[in-house]
Amino acid sequence: MTTSTPGNLSVKPKANGDTEITLNKDLKGLDSISIGSGPSVVSITENGLNNGGRRITNVAAGVKPTDAANVAQVNAVENRLNNKIAKLDKKLRGGIANAVAVANIPQVTIPGANMVAVGTGNYKGQSALAVGYSRASDNNRVIIKMSASATTQGDYSVGGGIGYQW
Repeated sequence: MTTSTPGNLSVKPKANGDTEITLNKDLKGLDSISIGSGPSVVSITENGLNNGGRRITNVAAGVKPTDAANVAQVNAVENRLNNKIAKLDKKLRGGIANAVAVANIPQVTIPGANMVAVGTGNYKGQSALAVGYSRASDNNRVIIKMSASATTQGDYSVGGGIGYQW
């Protein structure tokens, strides 16, 4: 005669008088499962998996939003992010060089005069060139100024301004 606990163990007497106890294929009604002993015990409970400080190996690449990611996937994301940050850093340095170039364009100072001028800038390996035009009114009270510039990152900018002095 074979008896079974609530779905998990089967107990069967053998012809030689021994008893065979087997674990059923599908376990039911368990609150936890533990494997091993001591500080490195592996357990699954309602709170999750405690892998006893061991690595989980041979993890396939996650596909769905709720899948775990493996180290290769995390490293790939880190590399893409680092590349984007490096490109952004160069763009920002080019923008700073651009501001330096525009700020260094000389401005007309003689009443009624016109001036075309050039300014350059460099910041941490990125450069910019700016060209500007300025004009002062005959009484030197109004000054207009325009500029255009380009950076080593291939970015361009334009600007203009007008001022009245008294």
